[in-house]
Amino acid sequence: MEDEFLSSGWHWTYGWVRRRLLDNADGYCYEAPDGDLIYSDRPTHRHAAFLEAWRDADTKEAYLTFSWVPRHAPLRFRAE
Repeated sequence: MEDEFLSSGWHWTYGWVRRRLLDNADGYCYEAPDGDLIYSDRPTHRHAAFLEAWRDADTKEAYLTFSWVPRHAPLRFRAE
């Protein structure tokens, strides 16, 4: 992969909000600052999601992905 790693952090670091009332068969719901709803079926995302920010090598656009580490939410996390 040639994309550049920029940073990582919990979902609220990037302005994502956990939307528990919108959880459904697709998974646990998060809302991005632009209003997009993102769903994850990972059990570890029930309370919080850890994200990674990357820059696309071709387009130079930044994007976010779910990270595989850490696998557990922090003991104290910011509620909605």
